[in-house]
Amino acid sequence: MTQIITVAWFINMKAYKIDEMTSEKVQWGFHKILVDSKTVGSKNLIVKLTEMPPGMEHSTHKHKVEEVIIVLEGEGIHEDAGELRTS
Repeated sequence: MTQIITVAWFINMKAYKIDEMTSEKVQWGFHKILVDSKTVGSKNLIVKLTEMPPGMEHSTHKHKVEEVIIVLEGEGIHEDAGELRTS
């Protein structure tokens, strides 16, 4: 049996279906911004759903806010406090 899961995101008490949100083209693939200063007024957190093609790299960088990385499919290598980790 196939299970269909609809993911909805609530922004300012309005529900958005993630698969219906607009993707933004970035150098390393595509992303959808779910939470940031523009969507909900967040000053300390950005939540993005990012799709990166296999073999794509993203340069080392820092943010002024916290970042959460959740790998939904595949794996990647990231740097955490100077240590390389596989996710």
